[in-house]
Amino acid sequence: MNREITLAAYFKEWMETFKKPAISPVTYIKYENTHKHILTYFGATNLDQLDRQTYQQALNQFARTHAKRTTAGFHKQIRAAVLDILEEGTINTDFTRKAIVTGREKKKAKVMFHSYSD
Repeated sequence: MNREITLAAYFKEWMETFKKPAISPVTYIKYENTHKHILTYFGATNLDQLDRQTYQQALNQFARTHAKRTTAGFHKQIRAAVLDILEEGTINTDFTRKAIVTGREKKKAKVMFHSYSD
């Protein structure tokens, strides 16, 4: 495989080949959403241009507008694809290794009582 393929193009090919036949349609939609986010946050970045810092910066940008759990899912799906391409020998380093997952915290709902007995 060509090292000059974009992360987005590889991820799309990977999810169609390895995930689509094995998962439910609802789960596959999550992979499609991840692909859309990859296009947004990584654009036309080739796999051979990615390093840990570039990946972490994009992950941090994603986390600014998403919950930690959503960010973790985004990272997990990308990491699964990266581990496969690493195993294929197309890239030499795992740029997702030791990534720090953050995200917006959910606001706690205020508990309102109507009277003392409530």
